Amino acid sequence: MLKKLLYSSLVILASATFNSAHALVITNPGLATSADSCYTGCTNNPSNRYDHTNILDGDWGQTGNTGFNAWNSGYYGGWVQVDFGKTYVLDRIELYAWYNTYDPFTISVSSTGSSWSSIAVGGYHYEPNLSRENVSATAAETDDWGAVYATSLNNLAANTQARYLRYSVNSGSPHWGYLFELVVEGHELNGTGSSGNGTGGSGGATGGTSNLVSEPGNFALVGLALGLMGVVARRRKQKLAA
Repeated sequence: MLKKLLYSSLVILASATFNSAHALVITNPGLATSADSCYTGCTNNPSNRYDHTNILDGDWGQTGNTGFNAWNSGYYGGWVQVDFGKTYVLDRIELYAWYNTYDPFTISVSSTGSSWSSIAVGGYHYEPNLSRENVSATAAETDDWGAVYATSLNNLAANTQARYLRYSVNSGSPHWGYLFELVVEGHELNGTGSSGNGTGGSGGATGGTSNLVSEPGNFALVGLALGLMGVVARRRKQKLAA
């Protein structure tokens, strides 16, 4: 019986230790975005067509290709980026695209906004792993078009850290730079799960709250496990002495 209790305690302890922070969506309309170019001008105004702010407006393309729900560079290249307000460990990145566009791209991250590291290279495609279904910018909205990178899919390196994330259209793209929505999940560096309200970079926007919840009682579980191990050791000594 004691062995079973010890085993159960150790399982709970391992779960609490290695899952001390849960990944939640860290992108929201309050974060600061920027771009090198916007089709009709970058005005930092979501009411402007093809502005960079549209990548966080909560419209994944379900209203069609209106221009008020997507960023468009206005040429065969360009980049758009987001400032999370503080550094996070990234767990999942979702790109929502205009149906049947390829747009070869590079995803890069930075802790300073000036020095960048590439973490993914790809192109838009039919993507069954998108969280939102049937929202591609077509009349029928029957196809899920974009790209997903996640640690759970083994195409995003574990412990990828970033305050800034940039989507860049690679040279030779057959289409102008397009991005309807960017959704990023992550957790805090210290793993405590406390909420973070960091201040954004350009534009002075305020970063969103991650709403991470810490796992309680880790030290209590350690004490319980050690106590049970002591009881088992004493019982073994008593049996040997007998």
